[in-house]
Amino acid sequence: MDAATRIPKVLASGEGKRLQILAEVGWVKLSGGETDGAYAIMEGQTPPGAGPPPHRHLREDEAFYILEGEYEFNVGGQKIHAPSGTFVFGPRGLAHSFKNIGTTPARMLIVTQPAGIEKFFEEVSQLASSGPPEPSQLRALAANYGIEVLV
Repeated sequence: MDAATRIPKVLASGEGKRLQILAEVGWVKLSGGETDGAYAIMEGQTPPGAGPPPHRHLREDEAFYILEGEYEFNVGGQKIHAPSGTFVFGPRGLAHSFKNIGTTPARMLIVTQPAGIEKFFEEVSQLASSGPPEPSQLRALAANYGIEVLV
């Protein structure tokens, strides 16, 4: 994308391409197609008690900024209490997971570098449109994107 085709983009909370990612809802704020593949930004909302299974990314780094609520992260074996305002970095290759440990939905901003994982989330959302995917389906899909699901 050259400088002449770049345009500003403004999205409020809950705006962007909406995806159902297992128990969570995500909104793609900025896709790799808009950043020449450099990075992607998503907003995520996690219900109480929910979060992804332990996994590791082989292709991208992932950074999380907690907007609302309270999460517990496990990154590379380190347990991290993450209330609103906390920033957590998950380098590629390190196993990680998170869980909303609060009593209300929690929200975060997620930045991945390079981009591409948003396409995985789009496929998960499509797969989940007909009901919860089988764990084997999720593991196979994740493997296509360089993601190892560790359970």
